[in-house]
Amino acid sequence: MNVNEIINKCAEKNIQLWVKDGKLHFKSPQGAFGDELKQEVKANKEKIIELLTHKEVNIVQNNIEEEYIEFPVTDIQASYLLGRNPGYLYGGLGCKIYAEFLTEFTDENKFRFAVKKLVERQGMLRARFSKEGKQAILPEISKLPIEIYHLENETENDINREILQKRNQIQFKQYNPEKDIMFDLVLFIINRKKSVLCLSLDMLIGDYISIDVLMNDLEQIYSNQQIVPLKINYRDYITYTQHQREDINFLNKFYEDKAYWKNKIDLLPGKPEIYTSVDFTDTESKTFFQKKYTLNISKWEKFEEKCRKYHITPTAMMLLLYCLTLKQWSKNKDFLINITVMQRPNIHDDIQKIIGDFTSTTLFEFKESDSNSIKEQATQTQKILFDNLTHNAFSGIEVLRELKRKDKESIIPYVFTSTVGSGNKENILQKRQLLYKISETPQVLIDCQVSKTIDGVLVNWDVREGVFPRGLIDEMFESFTEYIHNSVFDEFWENKLMINLGSNTRKIRKKDK
Repeated sequence: MNVNEIINKCAEKNIQLWVKDGKLHFKSPQGAFGDELKQEVKANKEKIIELLTHKEVNIVQNNIEEEYIEFPVTDIQASYLLGRNPGYLYGGLGCKIYAEFLTEFTDENKFRFAVKKLVERQGMLRARFSKEGKQAILPEISKLPIEIYHLENETENDINREILQKRNQIQFKQYNPEKDIMFDLVLFIINRKKSVLCLSLDMLIGDYISIDVLMNDLEQIYSNQQIVPLKINYRDYITYTQHQREDINFLNKFYEDKAYWKNKIDLLPGKPEIYTSVDFTDTESKTFFQKKYTLNISKWEKFEEKCRKYHITPTAMMLLLYCLTLKQWSKNKDFLINITVMQRPNIHDDIQKIIGDFTSTTLFEFKESDSNSIKEQATQTQKILFDNLTHNAFSGIEVLRELKRKDKESIIPYVFTSTVGSGNKENILQKRQLLYKISETPQVLIDCQVSKTIDGVLVNWDVREGVFPRGLIDEMFESFTEYIHNSVFDEFWENKLMINLGSNTRKIRKKDK
């Protein structure tokens, strides 16, 4: 074994190594330090001391000479690439988002120039991917993926029809990661002051926060504001994370978190077992539809006020309400939810200004507790969520791999994504009118998303088409929004949940008996 392998092996066995007064010290659980490993440490003692003493602090830094050299995809990107394979359950499509914004991009030439400069600034807008699981930034692209339509002389009905036609054309557009530029911008100029911008983006190249970055950069360049050049890029960040995995402090945390999840692995339940209308593997559905509910600013403030009163974060409460809804329609009352984690570590001033995929995942195990009040269930939800997030050096994808190794259910197609409280101060949805948005993700049936907008907070479910019986999602979402509405009252928090299934669900359950 080389020195890095020895340190890795020690961390895996929870053996702590450190240097004091020039000597190597260790602390080991009983029986962990076997003879073979002990001999390796003794034989390489001087090298280990040298490495631990003089190892440079890992910092993210720009490497301009390697800017266009291939680099590895992240675990999330790898799962997105894998999900494009129609041979996998719930697969056959990429992970992408489509959104329409009310904007003031009314000068065609200025807009084209702004997009050109945006693409030059943000390397991941020029990314390509290989079958071998690598990605690379192209020095340039031959043609900008822009369409511009002038509708100044059109009626309102004609304008809406044109935008709807384009929406239907590109909202579920599938990109080829090996050949395509992975985004599109379509601009409809309505008059001298108003336009509608349609964005289609494959999330291989950017996460939810990247949409904020893209729109903010575009607005600054378009309006001739000074925009400071980036000092690092996404490739630099990935290089940093690769080096980080060799750091003894990271390794200790990684194996500590791995042990946390391995201790839970045999007790983790499966996915929610919600009634589906067909065997999904037989359906050709590759599209999603959306149910949405907006809490205006006043309602959201009341919701936040009640959360503060009971010492619960709004994200934890929304997660509980989502799980309580799923529970009413699920055969199993204990189940797993996939949690999307917005993970941009505070390692450089520019980390919030880069387009790229910084997301991770964790899992949340919901346990039935009908005997408890909503307040008690919220407290339990928050504790489990925070505990799991604290041990996220071993990610949700890695936990799912462990489940697969044990021949347990490893596809969890019910997802919760919240950007409320993400700390991103440049949220474009809070500055610009969002007219429409929808996302699609491979191996996902329902993605519950919570995000702040200019109108308050948008809560939406993006649902895979053709999976659930007609009317079922309508009933589920109606119950979900009723829970949100009731959560501004103390009586809701202090009592148990009252179940009220819709007529369609009662018919299905009666037929299923």
